[in-house]
Amino acid sequence: MTSSISIVVPCHNAESFLRETLDSALHQTCPPREVIVVDDGSTDDSAAIAQSYGPPVRVVRQSNQGAARARHVGVDSARGDLIAFLDAGDVAPPIRLEVLSNAMVAHPRCVLAFGLGWNRSRPMPARSPITGDVLDGSMTVLDKPLEWLLARAWPMASKMNVMASRGVAHSCTRGRSFFRAANDYDFQIRAAQRGPFVHVAAVTGEFVIRENGITDRYGPHRQMAYALCSACEAFRDTAKTTEMRRIWLERIRSEAPSLAGRLALQHDWRLLAYVLRIASQGGRPFDVLRGFWWALDQVAEENPNVAAPWLRLTTQAGRGLRVLLRSARRPIARR
Repeated sequence: MTSSISIVVPCHNAESFLRETLDSALHQTCPPREVIVVDDGSTDDSAAIAQSYGPPVRVVRQSNQGAARARHVGVDSARGDLIAFLDAGDVAPPIRLEVLSNAMVAHPRCVLAFGLGWNRSRPMPARSPITGDVLDGSMTVLDKPLEWLLARAWPMASKMNVMASRGVAHSCTRGRSFFRAANDYDFQIRAAQRGPFVHVAAVTGEFVIRENGITDRYGPHRQMAYALCSACEAFRDTAKTTEMRRIWLERIRSEAPSLAGRLALQHDWRLLAYVLRIASQGGRPFDVLRGFWWALDQVAEENPNVAAPWLRLTTQAGRGLRVLLRSARRPIARR
């Protein structure tokens, strides 16, 4: 199995840390068949650094279209039966390919294997946050990953610390260029519609949050908005159980109004329109409108120097409407 693993590395302007990533990919206890670096329109020497390694490292170039598109291009050109992903700037411990491929072989009904990602700026965890297991390499099959992901705005496996068959990887990355952020969440929730996951209680990825990375460029609220869009699509395309519907409605009502307010401040109108459509699915239109106005109010208070005139006017209108509604509900005193 180890000779049939391809590693896909999306890369954009990563010349200062790409070597550490590629060195870790090549120094595995089970070496990969190939490492495909997809240069996503870099303006630095990233592509040249990758090319200097020679086989088994290959370089594929594209214009800047985002990590989601880069991953699909990499999978599309891969020769391996199994696909592992590794973002430029992250590090794969030597056991990564061995333990994830063993998990795929041991549990052939699972569509995806993943381990634990460790943020190097924090202490190394002693247990898996997914299962609570000590990090002894034990495997746990998760039969309902879709319900887990529908209830949350973050992926089950951080930083695409996953492995899947080439067929699953290809179908889950095709046509996903819209997701400029939260594309790891989008990949995993699409995979979760196809079957169970297997989790390995071991650190199989190391990373740091880098300046001008996706997290830094898009911010947490925009990432959460993209994740909500992905979850909405998954919910729409899946047979709904009563429990799944309850989980989904709770998430819409808790996230959508405040996210819409943040997106309005950032002038991300396309994403804002998508989130407002999702909010309308949660019912209770008055609650959605009230939450949206509350979020705008909070944004205006937190950013008084950058709040646009339209934002100040909107929040003032919201406050006035709330006063009128409270007055309308107040009982009239009898004379």
